[in-house]
Amino acid sequence: MPAIQKIKILKGFTATGDLKLSDNGHSNTIRRNNIEWKINPNCGVASMTSIKKKVNSPYVFSALPHPVGSDWEGIISSNAPFTTYEYLIFWKPIGGGDALEYDPKISVLPQIFSFKKKFILFLLAFFGFFSLQRLLKTKK
Repeated sequence: MPAIQKIKILKGFTATGDLKLSDNGHSNTIRRNNIEWKINPNCGVASMTSIKKKVNSPYVFSALPHPVGSDWEGIISSNAPFTTYEYLIFWKPIGGGDALEYDPKISVLPQIFSFKKKFILFLLAFFGFFSLQRLLKTKK
C-alpha cells in the first residue's frame, strides 16, 4: 500500500550548499510511495526552487517532483527500477542570494515486507487450523 514518506530539511549551509535532511541525505522507499520534502521553520532555507534528476541517474517518478505551497512532492512510479536515484535539490537561503544545490539519493527497494507478512499469516493460519483439528480429535 502506498505511503507518504516525508523528508524534512533541517538546516541549510550557505557556505557549501549542503542540506541537513531528516534521512541523512539517503532515503529508502518502495514503488508508488509519495515523497514529500518539507522545509522546517528557522532552518536557514527560504525555499526550494526545483528538484531535478542528476545526469545518468535512472528516472523513478511517475509524477514529477513539484511544489505544493512551500514544500515539494513526487510519486515513485509503480514501474520504477530497483535502484538508487540521484537527484539535486536547488534551494535559496533566507536573506537572499543565488540558488544553491544539494545532491541526496533515494533508493527504490522491493516491497518484501508485505510478502513476509503474508507468509507469516499463512503459517499462523496453517498451524492454527491443524492445532484446532488436533484439539477437536482429542475431545471425541
